[in-house]
Amino acid sequence: MNNEPVRCALCGGVDFREVVPGGRGARVLRCGGCGLVRTIFPTGKAPSAGHYDKDYYAPWLGEQSAAREKIWNRRLKSIERFVPAGRIFDVGCGDGMFLEVAAKAGWETEGSDISEWAAQYARENRRLRVRAGELQNMDLPSDYYDAVTMWHVLEHVASPLVLLEKVRGMLKTGGLAVAAVPNASAIIYRAVYRIFKFRSSLSVVDREPHIHHFDPSTLRMIFDKAGFRVTEIIPDAGYAGALRKTLDAFPVALAAVSGINISTAIEIRAIKK
Repeated sequence: MNNEPVRCALCGGVDFREVVPGGRGARVLRCGGCGLVRTIFPTGKAPSAGHYDKDYYAPWLGEQSAAREKIWNRRLKSIERFVPAGRIFDVGCGDGMFLEVAAKAGWETEGSDISEWAAQYARENRRLRVRAGELQNMDLPSDYYDAVTMWHVLEHVASPLVLLEKVRGMLKTGGLAVAAVPNASAIIYRAVYRIFKFRSSLSVVDREPHIHHFDPSTLRMIFDKAGFRVTEIIPDAGYAGALRKTLDAFPVALAAVSGINISTAIEIRAIKK
């Protein structure tokens, strides 16, 4: 049995307080040092890549396809405010639609996903360069990419700081890193989870439970520690469903006027120092 204490993935601390019961023997803990919240699974591991199969992606490729394409176009335009079309790498690219949108806009694209099914779909159906596996284990060029994106990836990663350090090495100096994650501090985020999934946003009773739960403060801290200069943290309006888009409209407007971020998800943009 491994008797090593659980350490925070951000500050390395070992002082934790239980936030809520996670269900199925899991624990949801908040670090007393930096405030990062994480889930400890009874098996020691989160669900594997096998969860992300053809059935998982069926809604993406079916009824959500048109809405997702609009989301990807909007996200790409926001990136191009900071970086002109160049080399872009999408971590956790799924079926590859974002990379396809970027390629049509003149970007040189690459991506990765832990799902072999998704990577194969992106290669065969979208003719993209996509690798299957963990980014940390891939041999990729250094100081090469103009932008690296991570759309709702960091919350699923056991060692997010290690991933961000890898991303920093891939980027050119001045290159842009972009990530979106659920906003763990948002009341609306918790309400949306209860509306749609009938359980707490911190529950592990889900087909893709989150390992880490970021708020704007801890998200900024982990990017700072990885060697980035954070330029902004804004609401991420990335939902495909009509009701979810409506729920996100108010937080986006509030943030624009007041700077207060109560959105269900947040997006960070940061420059490699």
